[in-house]
Amino acid sequence: MEITEGSLADLYVSFLASFNSAVENAAAPDAYADFGEVVPSATFKHRALSSGLLGDLQEHVDEMEWMNVARWLQEIENVEYEAGFVVPRTVIADDLYGQLTGDIARLGVKAGTWLWRLVPEAFINGLTTNWVDGVNVWGNNHLVATWGFDNLDHLPLTVGGFELVVEHLETRLGPDGNALGLKATHLVVGPSQKVRAERLINRQLVNQGETNIHWEDATVVVWPAFTGANAYDWFVADCTDEQPPICALVDREGPEFSAQTRPTDDSAMERNEFRYKVYRRGAVAVVNPWLVQYSRGLDDGSATTTSSAAR
Repeated sequence: MEITEGSLADLYVSFLASFNSAVENAAAPDAYADFGEVVPSATFKHRALSSGLLGDLQEHVDEMEWMNVARWLQEIENVEYEAGFVVPRTVIADDLYGQLTGDIARLGVKAGTWLWRLVPEAFINGLTTNWVDGVNVWGNNHLVATWGFDNLDHLPLTVGGFELVVEHLETRLGPDGNALGLKATHLVVGPSQKVRAERLINRQLVNQGETNIHWEDATVVVWPAFTGANAYDWFVADCTDEQPPICALVDREGPEFSAQTRPTDDSAMERNEFRYKVYRRGAVAVVNPWLVQYSRGLDDGSATTTSSAAR
């Protein structure tokens, strides 16, 4: 290809079309699709309301009780994300640029699914960052107004550990003192516990022919991000349609594909290369942690139980 401003502009348009098509066709990855909802944002900090409308209708006695939703207001700061690559002048001049089309399409898929792929990071960060009540997202002694709950255990992923963590979720009470009616629909683990989780949930027979009472109790989901210090973390969650989203996927800007492709650009003049860049701005945060019971377990089963009995 002859290197001119016009030919470079045409090449950018071709790259942009591949990128945008991939973005438009990108779907939420199966491993994360049930754990959040994309919400548009128009400001530097997105103000999200956790679902404070819990509990059922109550009999009128003297005066009605009102719930102040402002107590549930959560500020989520949008963050900039980007990725870039350079194409040497020789690649374009020698007509090799067509080989990049597939890579650019894959980059479009990454950009289109970026917020969803931040969901595991939001869960991990919940061990050290606060929810609206000032307690870590996964912690004990949550208190909003007069409503309290615990959502952190220290149990290994064994039959007994699974049963107890599920019990802690499904017996959770709402602000009115009645059971929320939660259901542990998903069991999420890291790669180190994939086999253990599948044996627990996806094996119909155990102990040489006994029926597994937990067979298909939940959908097993594996998150590759649960490694290192979080390798044996796991949790159960209620992802039924009638519940609000666990995470808010705040979408502020992008995906945007831009380029520096003029022959007079610094990169072209100084390094004989042309630059292409992908940009996104947004954030992911857990907004309804009461839908989850999180456990920090150990592989050898020696973890101790530290949960409160009141849930």
